[in-house]
Amino acid sequence: MFLLILMIITLSFLIVFLLFQKNINPFFIKIADKNYVFESNHIKIALCIFIFISTSLIYSKIGYYDKLDKYYFYKKNHDKIVDIQDDIRSTAKVEEILKQRINLYPYNNKLKVLLARIYLSQGKYLLARNIIGTADINGSYKTKVMEIILEVDYRINKKLSDKNIKIANIVIEHEPENKKVLSLLIAEYYRTKKYSLALDNVNKILPYISVGTDDFDLFSALKFKLNSKLKGNY
Repeated sequence: MFLLILMIITLSFLIVFLLFQKNINPFFIKIADKNYVFESNHIKIALCIFIFISTSLIYSKIGYYDKLDKYYFYKKNHDKIVDIQDDIRSTAKVEEILKQRINLYPYNNKLKVLLARIYLSQGKYLLARNIIGTADINGSYKTKVMEIILEVDYRINKKLSDKNIKIANIVIEHEPENKKVLSLLIAEYYRTKKYSLALDNVNKILPYISVGTDDFDLFSALKFKLNSKLKGNY
């Protein structure tokens, strides 16, 4: 699109040149003892053809008209794009290795947690649920397994089941600083209008968030809002 615009500008320039350039001195070229006269119109046409061909060659060298924006974007962000491509290839490789390891060690919760996290990062929530569903909730990495169960449940259903609310509170008993699980509990209690419970968990999460950060401001504002609701002022 950008290149097409440049071509239009070039053509517009040529048209203006033809319309408004009235006085170009003719000149003579002697070839084989013959004099050839180049009049004003001849010169204008020749210059227009030269400019058009030159610009066309330059533009075509860069690429197709409709791909120029992509060309410049790729050129500008080449290193970032290469890094992303490498990350994708690396993630796919790690995913494959984890699958193979899980087949060899089907009771290894750590491997399942790692693979489920990859699926979560890719938005493959059903795959994450399937793999974490095979983990032993009372085995090793217990709280990490529970955390992923909760996140998958919330991502898919937009809420936490009563069973998973109990699981979330178990996680907090073992890891009171687990901000992800606290955030899920806050969201669920707010959704179900259990403002007192939501406020309790906001008070739990604030000490683990750095003052002055966006998260701190967000939860502080939520605390104020919850207090207002409980007082009937909101």
